[in-house]
Amino acid sequence: MKKDLFLRTDVLPAELPILFSNKPVYLGFSKKNFDSEKFMNVVTVPYYYFIPKSNKERRKMSLVHPIAQLQMFQYILKYEDLVTSFCRNSQYSVRAPIKRNIPKTSEQELRVKEILKLEEEFSLVDKISVTSEEDKILFYNYFSYRRYTRIKDLYSSPKFNRDKYKYKFFLKLDIQQFFPSIYTHSLSWALFGDKSVAKKYKGNLYKSAFPNASDMIAQIINFNETHGLIIGPEFSRIIAELLLTRVDIDLHARLREENLYNKKNYSIYRYVDDYFLFASKKEDIIYIEECLKGELNKYNLSLNVHKSMLQEKPFRISGGPILKLKIILREFKQDKKLAFDLKKEKEPESLLLFSEYKGSINQWNNLFNRVEDLIIENYDSKTKIINYFLKAIRSFIIYDGNHNYIIANILELVSNIFILDPNNNSTNYLIAIYIKLLNKAKEGRDNLELVSSEVGNQKRIESIVFIEEKIFQNAFRILKVNFESIEQMYDLVVFMKTLEKKLSSNFLCEILSSYSESYFVCCAVAYYILDEDQKGLDLKYKTVTHKLVKVIDKAVNEYEPKGSVDKLLEGEYFYFLNDFSKYPGFFPSRRNKLARKLVSEYTKLCNQTKKDMQISDWDKITKNSYFEWESDNKKFERRVIKKSSNSKMNSKANY
Repeated sequence: MKKDLFLRTDVLPAELPILFSNKPVYLGFSKKNFDSEKFMNVVTVPYYYFIPKSNKERRKMSLVHPIAQLQMFQYILKYEDLVTSFCRNSQYSVRAPIKRNIPKTSEQELRVKEILKLEEEFSLVDKISVTSEEDKILFYNYFSYRRYTRIKDLYSSPKFNRDKYKYKFFLKLDIQQFFPSIYTHSLSWALFGDKSVAKKYKGNLYKSAFPNASDMIAQIINFNETHGLIIGPEFSRIIAELLLTRVDIDLHARLREENLYNKKNYSIYRYVDDYFLFASKKEDIIYIEECLKGELNKYNLSLNVHKSMLQEKPFRISGGPILKLKIILREFKQDKKLAFDLKKEKEPESLLLFSEYKGSINQWNNLFNRVEDLIIENYDSKTKIINYFLKAIRSFIIYDGNHNYIIANILELVSNIFILDPNNNSTNYLIAIYIKLLNKAKEGRDNLELVSSEVGNQKRIESIVFIEEKIFQNAFRILKVNFESIEQMYDLVVFMKTLEKKLSSNFLCEILSSYSESYFVCCAVAYYILDEDQKGLDLKYKTVTHKLVKVIDKAVNEYEPKGSVDKLLEGEYFYFLNDFSKYPGFFPSRRNKLARKLVSEYTKLCNQTKKDMQISDWDKITKNSYFEWESDNKKFERRVIKKSSNSKMNSKANY
């Protein structure tokens, strides 16, 4: 995989708007035209936003400034080999970067098969490719990892499962507030191998040394913060892996001194900051835990003691609620099959196939009740249950224009489950269900000439109108009921642009009033009120445009700097100003005014810091909007389908 692709795969969080892209960065800069020292001293502030972490907590995420993305790229260009060679030293890590990723032919072939299934499932007219750069962003990481990119792969691996039966005791541990707790200077301690050595080689003379550069990159992309790594990009996991590799090295050596040998007396698997400990003796596993605490303490890290529980064989390691959910879904499928067989016995002349059998309202209601009970019984796993359910249930939903009352019931039940926990992943899964049903309806509309009778044509048209109306009703109900969570489901607003029925100006203005400081929500509403060609304003939304103008003027003209050298180096200000200077819904005069302001500010900044950045760099960074205003409904649809159907969405859950 080319080095340039690092900018597409590892610098952004997965939890971003479907239509957000950092194309201006990865198209404007490459290894060939990149001055690796140019941005060294530029300190930027990420655009911070929040996603649900648990039932009562939120996780602070970071969309880094474009300059920070280039600084990450600079670091990888210079230290890639040192990163991978150091991470190979861990005896315990199962997700250590060990080399640059080179996708295998078998992986490409598998992806082609998956895409073909998606095209059939969603009745896609326009074929979607697995060789586009967009797919690389969705499906790949820059590095290949030692064994498992997803934790579920660890759980299902033969080695892990053999150890479950080999050893008598098991303990699962994780680090308390791992990413927010990392002290960036501890990266140099870990890489030098000793705190005193790190202090000895501190200073400008040694700033380009790998340990010091790792400390520095963690700071400059995060407003020079020394406490905590930014959360979201894969790059942060790579940096964090360096620190925990040193912990693994020292822990392994310490245990060997006590004649405790890995894969003999004990076995440890570490997935990011989760530790899975197996041991033959109880006293050994307790001792290992104490040793681990000691090694982590050297770097001001501590274990989450509230989550640890020593188990004796047989072990319950993970996935209990999900296993129960899988059983519920399997029983639902079996129940449907039994009901179908009974129906065929009573009506042997029927041409109905099982693949066309939707199930009864009672069956669906029973499924909903069982899933709801499972959520109540496992409230701490609510998000996992809901996300898995919404992703899995899509294959059970069949639409052919008949039995609309059943589809209406299914839509309401699925929407009700979603309402229990709106988040970025669940929003994508829900939208994918809506898209599937809409495409099936449109497929029926396109095939009306195949229906011979006028009565048949009218029935098909009525069913299409009915299903679109039901989708709108449920989507609108979700936005109203979870109005306080619109920051977690802004893409639902973007999706609703595809529907015939439209959201009212009053409701959109209410969203803008409540979320005027959210770049993501403002972009979603701004996109919604564009005309069908995305080239101008839908004139029915003039009132919303006036409101949007006020919101953007305030975001740009009354922005309160966070304290950086220049506010243009702060992600929130940059993305608002850059993207809305290119917003096609504004009159040219307003766009030009914002564009002149943008150019004026980065010209002034370049004059102040001549050694660090040039006007030509800013011209590239600001060439396009990062929110892709020009993207049509089809592009949005394809991205949702691929994102909701690939496994990378869930492979990065450990922050």
